[in-house]
Amino acid sequence: MKRIKQAIKFTLVLLLLPVSGVGCANPNNVMLGEYQSQISTYGGRSDGQGGLKHLAGAAWEDEDFWMVQLQYSQPDTFFRVPSRRNVELMQWFGFGMTDNGTDSMSSYDQQLIGLSLDMQLITIGRFYYGLGGGVYVGQRMTARNGSRMTFGAKMFMGYRWGKFAIELNTRHFSNGDVEQPNHGQNFEGFTLLYTY
Repeated sequence: MKRIKQAIKFTLVLLLLPVSGVGCANPNNVMLGEYQSQISTYGGRSDGQGGLKHLAGAAWEDEDFWMVQLQYSQPDTFFRVPSRRNVELMQWFGFGMTDNGTDSMSSYDQQLIGLSLDMQLITIGRFYYGLGGGVYVGQRMTARNGSRMTFGAKMFMGYRWGKFAIELNTRHFSNGDVEQPNHGQNFEGFTLLYTY
């Protein structure tokens, strides 16, 4: 029964990604406006492993674990919601030891590639707020993630001026309990974007 639930989760994510629109410029899409392409770079620091518990007021873990990312995006719609579809390349890397001193943070280093969709849910002038999700494949399994496949979720708020934008993001990555262990990983950071 557990394997059936896991297969259903995985299938739903794969089915929802291509349901998006035709990739044309949308005047309501503040993320890209009238432009057809966007490149961005993200940098963020981990607040620890596990779910999005910090959003409910839990204390953040202090670990020296980082994420950098390059992303290419195109405008899209998702059930008439202004969106962007993305190809992401990311690197996770750590320094020092874990809090309990048993593992090197570099043992969790990971390179990932993935496809994602970001939806612009609220727009106030040049400010926009939204949610995103995607599917990623990592180069290897780690003690925190027993699967090379990883799901990602993000919340973001951004400000766009001309061809440039900046976003503040909180991101969560997990394998969705497809395999154990599944400790998840959270990052908070900034994205710099250029649209053309």
